[in-house]
Parts: sequence; structure tokens; C-alpha cells
Amino acid sequence: MVSSLAVHHLDGDAKQVLDRDVYAMLSPGGAFIIVDMVEPATVSGRNVASDAWDEVVRQRSLELDGSIAALDFFQQAGWNTYRYLDPEDIDHPSRLFDQLKWLEQAGFVDIDVHFMQAGHALFSGWKKGK
Repeated sequence: MVSSLAVHHLDGDAKQVLDRDVYAMLSPGGAFIIVDMVEPATVSGRNVASDAWDEVVRQRSLELDGSIAALDFFQQAGWNTYRYLDPEDIDHPSRLFDQLKWLEQAGFVDIDVHFMQAGHALFSGWKKGK
């Protein structure tokens, strides 16, 4: 099962329920692969993620349009969750360390982080079996 940029809308308790539910649905040997926003563990980590996300958007804006107009829009709209986190918002990223522990508690094995950039991580866990 793959989830992309959806799990961060759940709070920590709901993420744990999701992990258990996915584990129960998977066939032995199946994987749960997640790519999503994660909450940095420190203020300095949040600043690094925020700056990195702006930089990714700036580079992509230049590649696509030859200008930073998309970055300007991204910043004006307050879309950088790490810079403009609103507790009342729909985004509820959790620390990566916590999410890895929750996968383990749900029964997953061979849990690993495969990639991180700008506060976004690709990580997975496997259900024991074939």
C-alpha cells in the first residue's frame, strides 16, 4: 500500500490506528510505503525544512517558468507549512521518529527511511511473511 501526502492530515492517534489497520489488511510480505511531510524535532530543524522547501519551490519555478513567480505565490499564499504552521489548520505532521515507532508497534518489520528533502520523508515497513 502506498500513501502520498495524505497521512499528515491525521493526528498522532489516528496515524497509529491507520498503521494498525493497514497492517491488518496487508498480505504477508506486503509493504506500507509512505511519502509525506514530517514534523522536525527542533526549531532549528523546522527552519532548515522551511528554507529547504522554499528553495525547492524556487528551483522548480525557475525550471518551469524561468522566473520565481511560483515561489512568490507559494510564499504569499503561506503554503510553506513549516514557516506558517497554524494549529487550527488541516496539517498535522508528526515527528519521523514517532511514525517509525508507530509502524513498529503496529507489527511492521524492516522499517526504513529511504529519502528526505525539505521536511518530506519517504519511509516504509513490511508485514512479516513471504
